[in-house]
Amino acid sequence: MPAKRKADRQEIRPECENCDFFKKSASGRHLCSQHSFVMPLIDWHILCRDWQHDQRQIDREDMQAGVLYYYSSATGQLRLSEVGPFTQLQRLVISVSVRHDDELGWVIVPRHYHIYFPPPDSLINVRVGERKSKFQVVNSERKIAMEMIPAENGQWEAQSHMQQVYMLTSMESPDLLYDWLNSFMDVEAFLAQSFAPSLVALVEILRQGSEYALHADTLAYQKFLR
Repeated sequence: MPAKRKADRQEIRPECENCDFFKKSASGRHLCSQHSFVMPLIDWHILCRDWQHDQRQIDREDMQAGVLYYYSSATGQLRLSEVGPFTQLQRLVISVSVRHDDELGWVIVPRHYHIYFPPPDSLINVRVGERKSKFQVVNSERKIAMEMIPAENGQWEAQSHMQQVYMLTSMESPDLLYDWLNSFMDVEAFLAQSFAPSLVALVEILRQGSEYALHADTLAYQKFLR
């Protein structure tokens, strides 16, 4: 029995949700009993230097006190990126997709987080890097590839269906988001090597329904950064 407990302890990947300080309110909101901040809803695991579970702790010199990190271990090594200091994380941060749409150009797709945005046809302000821009909320039908199925010729083909897609499109330029992404990474090189036609970014909700800030999420694009 002791050997099994030791194996279980080794399998735990540290993140906020298995930390002793992680709490969930009656409304389902994620909280931390150690730090005061708004816990992000992003695609990555998140944690801080104070993580602990079952008497285990984090011992990494590259993690600063009072800072929340997100990380990837896809390469077998823990690669960290800073979300921000707890003192600054007082507003919700969510993961979104940025991709090219055949009709609208480059758009922001909040996916299931569209509940934090206003209804279609609304106008909102989005800070893209240092630039404050006007965006329109659009909900349009698009062909979505759902799965790959075997074809008669031995190849694979995408099976698609039509679906309503909630998007944010720039009122200034269809290439505004592309130009922003391409300013810090080689977008074309990434897309040429990626199976996914979109990139991940982070949106900070400054004033829900009216003002947002788009931030780079560079963790998955290290070899494409300029």
